[in-house]
Amino acid sequence: MPTLKARLALLLWIIIVTTLSLAPIDGPDIESLIDYDKIVHVIFYLVMTFLFLCSQRSQQWKHILIAIVICSLYGVLMEYLQRTTGQGRHFDYYDIIANIIGSLIGAFIYRTTI
Repeated sequence: MPTLKARLALLLWIIIVTTLSLAPIDGPDIESLIDYDKIVHVIFYLVMTFLFLCSQRSQQWKHILIAIVICSLYGVLMEYLQRTTGQGRHFDYYDIIANIIGSLIGAFIYRTTI
């Protein structure tokens, strides 16, 4: 049975990722942050997928695949919302690829450590 702590951690992480993904971009140092953008995407979705799987406490490949798909689709949704909000954000296919890579790594880490 999934633990309450794991579900709360996942919920908090989703709130953090959503807030940071949809927050307006402005300021003089934004160009220096772009270099790290894909690494941040990988980390965001690595952690999200890992926490998703911890909240489910399942080692079944079907559940692992579902977690990867759900977290990756959430990343696509965030990219789409960035395009539509007009907050200085833009849709980027490379961000989606980074999100998927992060989800795959998170699932791999979960599968090999839990």
